[in-house]
Amino acid sequence: MNHNHMGRTLPTLAPGPRGAFAAPVTTIAKSRKNSTACTSCKAAKRKCSGRPAPCKACQTSKVACVFDESLDLRRKVAVRRTQGELQHYKGLLTSLFNKIRDADEADTYEILEAIRCNEFEDIATAVEGLELPSTEETSSDSSSSSEGSESEEAEDDSEFPKELSDPEKTMRLTIERLCDTPLYQVPSSWTYCDADDFVVSHLVSLYFTWDHPFSQILDQDSFLIDMGDPRFCTPLLVSSILAVAATYSDYPKICAIRGIDFTRGQNFFEEAERLWKAERGRPTLANIQAVTLMSRFLQFQGQRQASWLMLKQAVQLAKDIGLFHSPRRHWGSDMPVKTRHVYAVAAWGLYIMNSEMSFERGRAPDLEPPWCNPDTAYAYDKGFMWSAYPRFKEDDFQDLPAQLGATFNRTILLAKIAVKIQEFLFIESWGMSKSEIEATANDLMNQLQLVIEGLPASEAEQRELPHVLLVQ
Repeated sequence: MNHNHMGRTLPTLAPGPRGAFAAPVTTIAKSRKNSTACTSCKAAKRKCSGRPAPCKACQTSKVACVFDESLDLRRKVAVRRTQGELQHYKGLLTSLFNKIRDADEADTYEILEAIRCNEFEDIATAVEGLELPSTEETSSDSSSSSEGSESEEAEDDSEFPKELSDPEKTMRLTIERLCDTPLYQVPSSWTYCDADDFVVSHLVSLYFTWDHPFSQILDQDSFLIDMGDPRFCTPLLVSSILAVAATYSDYPKICAIRGIDFTRGQNFFEEAERLWKAERGRPTLANIQAVTLMSRFLQFQGQRQASWLMLKQAVQLAKDIGLFHSPRRHWGSDMPVKTRHVYAVAAWGLYIMNSEMSFERGRAPDLEPPWCNPDTAYAYDKGFMWSAYPRFKEDDFQDLPAQLGATFNRTILLAKIAVKIQEFLFIESWGMSKSEIEATANDLMNQLQLVIEGLPASEAEQRELPHVLLVQ
């Protein structure tokens, strides 16, 4: 030991770490097991790196990378889907058996014709989504037996979207759906929504049966016969009609979200909104009719303010093309009579709807009557027959003359009187005396009574028509 350093002061050392020395821990991520391979890797029988697409193998080979969850039978969702499909086909076979056993010869013939004209898979796809009363007991047994297993697997399946609580309800079928023949055949090429020819024809038939006679905004003959004419029929107008008609349909497939009735026709309305946005406010007859029907759909949905704003757009478009102004700018003497009729129907139909919605909002309408004579709107009658739709037996209802012209005539008269009542209630009555108010009110009531009693005796047999009853 060297004693020469005994008198020196040694430097202070930095304190060492307290406790045991903790070395940094490196976490090694475990490899995630892929339970689903893409279709390309399955076909090539190679290992797939899994999601997100594209996988490494597909990215290297530059091929399409698609993951199909339905091919993975290890997932509980796929198992439940398979169970629902089996119940779906079981319900179809049970319904066919019961209907054929209990039906008479005429109904049995219709059932067999429907089976002969379609493949089994096509029938099942076409009629998917309707209830089968005959299969309620069988489906309730299977659903009750599966309640326990589904409750045990609820925690494991939290990452997947839940299936409907009663999937059998939306998968049951009815033979009536097979025998349902729409009144009008319209191809599905008129809409970009997920709907086949039957659904589009079904909705168009519902519209001209239960909505058009009550609120005429377009000419039925021009729409159905001259569908190739862009003046009278456009994808925007068709989508608007389908949205309104969907509110009358009980097919679950019509709902944008299956099982939620409030979404009926929402997909068609959203398509109409997209097409209307692409039009950039272009004033045409078809656009006026489409926007008016979009307003009607919003009214059915209970969105009154949105419906009112949409209707004001239609009114402004109609003013832009001269439906409520002097005809000198847009209307020439060389215009065909039928074309004048179509424009007159749109003008007076919009006038009637504006009057109704103004009355609901407690104000007088700020729209003058159309310049065209009302005779131009309802005199061009093609003699359409009204038939209750849907119906499943030919003798359920008797076909009757639709009386569209006569109904439209009385609706116009009622609308004119309604406008006078609105002006009286919301404007004129504030400056009247009590006697003047009573006299004006009695005069308006007498005018209403004359319109109601104006139905000729020769048309008494037509009073069972729903739209005629509404006018009365």
